[in-house]
Amino acid sequence: KDYGMNRNNTPNSEIVEPVMERIRALRKYFRHDKANFRPEYDKLIAEIEAMSASVERDTLLMLTKFRGYAYDPDLKTPEQLAEIKDIAVRLGDEDALAEVCEEEYRFLDDPEKVTKIRDELLPFADSHGWNILRAALEFDLAQALHDCGEFDDARAYFVRVTETDPAD
Repeated sequence: KDYGMNRNNTPNSEIVEPVMERIRALRKYFRHDKANFRPEYDKLIAEIEAMSASVERDTLLMLTKFRGYAYDPDLKTPEQLAEIKDIAVRLGDEDALAEVCEEEYRFLDDPEKVTKIRDELLPFADSHGWNILRAALEFDLAQALHDCGEFDDARAYFVRVTETDPAD
């Protein structure tokens, strides 16, 4: 899963590989030349957005925005995360959505995390029929329930995760 693409996409495009190299290079800018990270990021985003609409374009845009979100405090905003989530939904990329959802509740305390996952994110996953995302959310929900002392509910969610068939 080197490219971060969902299971239905293939990275064998002559367009994808050069841009992927530039996306990987953003990490080097972040580590060794932070002053040039944002100009390089902005330039890459503009080039990707100028591409014609395609699965590859959306995937590259999502991956680049993820890098920006992770590396630049000015881009670590709810708006940026919402854009990433919208692209991941369009792509049907459950792996990316699992990361986005985890980011949405990462800093919540356990009771708030339980509420967020149970009342908002699980219905979201169900509405799209995404079993892999549902299993990831149920696993995190089970951990949060356990930490809240709700052991029976936690056990029930852990069992559901083990019974999830990703092929469904």
